[in-house]
Amino acid sequence: MPLDIQQAHPNRTVLQLTSLQVKPSETVLTAIITNGADRDIQLNRFGSDDTYLATGDGQKLYLSAPAANDNLTIPPGQRIEAELVFLGELRKGNSATLIINEGNQTGNKYTSTPGFRVAIPIEDAAFSDDGSKKN
Repeated sequence: MPLDIQQAHPNRTVLQLTSLQVKPSETVLTAIITNGADRDIQLNRFGSDDTYLATGDGQKLYLSAPAANDNLTIPPGQRIEAELVFLGELRKGNSATLIINEGNQTGNKYTSTPGFRVAIPIEDAAFSDDGSKKN
């Protein structure tokens, strides 16, 4: 399902969400992320469980970070396009919020681990049963 969501963080990170696809064992968000800062940023600090989809019924679908970049580090001045794979199926009729770097401030312009909270609209078009993308 196409998305057109953009959030800019005061540290000059720009997060654009371009699509959502829900599968039986995972949920995939396609994102374009730009690091406009002058140092590395991390979108999954310490490679921990601080980045996930929070569902309206209280579940957390945790990010399956790529082994080669489990902190989701983006160098200064770089833009990446990524498929963010979350473990578990987002249920029809549920709501979801993307949480990046839980507990980090969403307004600190000096941080290298920016926090984001993004409401994700859920429509029937997002649901599919085709191949898995788990890392």
